[in-house]
Amino acid sequence: MNFDDFEKISQIDVDKLIDHIRNLPELLVSGWSYSKLQEPIHIDNISRVVLAGFSKIENSIAIFKLLINKHCSVPVITINENHFPIWCKNPDTLVIFLIDQNNFGEILNFLGSSYANNCSIITLTNNQSIEKQLMNYSVNNWIFDNHTFSRLTVAFDVMVLCGLFHKLNLIPDMSNEFQSTIAGLRKTMSKIDFNVTSALNPAKRLAGQMVGRWIKIVGGDCMVPIARRWSDQINESSKTMSYAEGIHQLINHSINGSFFPDNIVQQSMVIFLKSNLNDESIENLVDLAKKELMCNGIGTDVYTTLGETFFSQVWNTILFGDYLAYYLAIAYECDPSKTLTII
Repeated sequence: MNFDDFEKISQIDVDKLIDHIRNLPELLVSGWSYSKLQEPIHIDNISRVVLAGFSKIENSIAIFKLLINKHCSVPVITINENHFPIWCKNPDTLVIFLIDQNNFGEILNFLGSSYANNCSIITLTNNQSIEKQLMNYSVNNWIFDNHTFSRLTVAFDVMVLCGLFHKLNLIPDMSNEFQSTIAGLRKTMSKIDFNVTSALNPAKRLAGQMVGRWIKIVGGDCMVPIARRWSDQINESSKTMSYAEGIHQLINHSINGSFFPDNIVQQSMVIFLKSNLNDESIENLVDLAKKELMCNGIGTDVYTTLGETFFSQVWNTILFGDYLAYYLAIAYECDPSKTLTII
């Protein structure tokens, strides 16, 4: 596939997924801005936060937790809404529900149990009719008109949650992160965007190396959720078999599965995500693993994160991965927007 045949690419990308990818900087700002405009929420003495209803954006939640881990003063727990924990009670437990038309029925029982157990409750909804049905519970509700939390809106979704936690005084203000991060994202985009030719575009080149290969994305420490984001995007955009794992999983377990079936192993490729914000020992493990796989005939490559701060590195790496998955979809001439829906 010629990555620079723009007319052909436009025929493949019918729904213009590329525009959603390009919109990541704006979504970052708009998600944070939405939160800043909401009314103050006063909940005292929160001891833990429970997230329910977020199963379809599980990776976005992992990225959110990654961003707040070093700042949040209480544990944040994601639970299966089908199982109500007995410890989920009292006002010091805050339960945040993401509710839409698809999960409303199964969430309702959990919401009722949380309310009966005197938990503090905040709901995030995208439908006025749902909001009306929640009025009996007298809970704080943020409504997003016709917005669907999804892989395409990860920046907005994550920053809404960051903004909500800031409103609750659980994390500090992130406003000072935006100027340098947005500038960095613009710079990254200028090097990997659709109109940059393959000869000068590292995302297109890496996608070209992945064609016809079984793919694994490996992250060290803070890059593990980002590795999963890359893999999920490769699965969904390019319909390609891809997996993700952390460096410890690779070193201690899966590296032993690098020999058979030999015809598949020789057609595999492992991409390592590195960050200078990781501990030196973690990065050394990444280097050792890469060397070992290369010696066994497995294709490898490294993506080193860009950005001066942790916040900027996270979003720059997500942006690069989204472009990469898009270009791999173009290489296979499959519509990157369409995904298989089972339920």
